[in-house]
Amino acid sequence: MGRALDSWRHELRAANKTPRTIETYLLAGEQLLDFLKNRSHGLDVTEIGRDEIRAFIGYVLDTRAAGTAKQRHSSLSVFFR
Repeated sequence: MGRALDSWRHELRAANKTPRTIETYLLAGEQLLDFLKNRSHGLDVTEIGRDEIRAFIGYVLDTRAAGTAKQRHSSLSVFFR
């Protein structure tokens, strides 16, 4: 997943996204990566499904504001598209 995030960073830059947008999107990806690492989950992008995303969003809801969870979900939706 780390390589996929690096590739996404380049794609976002090439799409002329603002630095803040890139930072926000990548933060969601990096937090998901950390979440999966802490749960000894495989980090291959093809192994990450809806259940893992739902678990991550549930974790964010437990530890942050609902608006933050919504933003993380939105960012990850863009990534997995």
